[in-house]
Amino acid sequence: MRFLLAFLLLVTPAFAQKPADFRGHVEKLATFDGRKAGTTGCENAAKYLEGTLTKYGLKVTSQSFEYGGYTTRNLIATVGKGPDYLVVGAHYDGQGPNHPGADDNASGTAGVLELARVFKRMPAWRSVVFILFSAEEDGLIGSQFYVEHPITDIKKHLFMVNLDMIGHLSAPKLDGKKGDFAELLLPLYARYPFARDITLQTLNDDSDNYSFRKKGVQAVFIHTGVHNRYHTPKDTPDSVNYDGLVKVHQYVEDLIRALSVVNLPDKSITKNLETYKYVP
Repeated sequence: MRFLLAFLLLVTPAFAQKPADFRGHVEKLATFDGRKAGTTGCENAAKYLEGTLTKYGLKVTSQSFEYGGYTTRNLIATVGKGPDYLVVGAHYDGQGPNHPGADDNASGTAGVLELARVFKRMPAWRSVVFILFSAEEDGLIGSQFYVEHPITDIKKHLFMVNLDMIGHLSAPKLDGKKGDFAELLLPLYARYPFARDITLQTLNDDSDNYSFRKKGVQAVFIHTGVHNRYHTPKDTPDSVNYDGLVKVHQYVEDLIRALSVVNLPDKSITKNLETYKYVP
């Protein structure tokens, strides 16, 4: 673990992303008529995401499923050829017309796209599967479908990092709370002071990490907080903190690289993380 600490403190992100990289994705996704699962807007968003991942050099698998009388799909892309996987996911669907869904969840979707681009250029020491889920807003339907129909045995999915609403990063709370956090997280929290406030676990069904947790896959929920624009027409691209998105991206990249060099599963990593429940 001392080697890991030195590694994290000395290594800088492999390919620095810029705010404009994220802004472009968020603004584009916000044009797709709210991205309600099963609609033309959602499918057009899926085509944009599939094309972007392909442009970044990844092979994309489309996983279609039916629910409630409509058909929609998850998008899956893998970097690496190892026997087990780290999962990085986000939902790309939204609330429907008049809801741009910039923070919820074009922000997390943009994060997955840019992480996929970085790891394609410089892979982690473990395989990473990037998944963009549909129908999260209808009850985690896409992620539930995936865990029942994974690309390989679900037991080979060692850890899941879920990006959902990461576009409103603010200063860390610095409230004096102490926790017995796993040694893996300590150097990351030292490097990214905001990370403790946004690295959560949930015991309820707030987001797609719950589908994995129910299957015994350890997971964290990366989330910068609920705000008064949540699930309203005011969740627009101009309200997103793009400098903050870059910082969250860099933290998650380091987190994934750290997870790729330690023995998993390791329940101590998330044992004492704060739990979270949406309070709109």
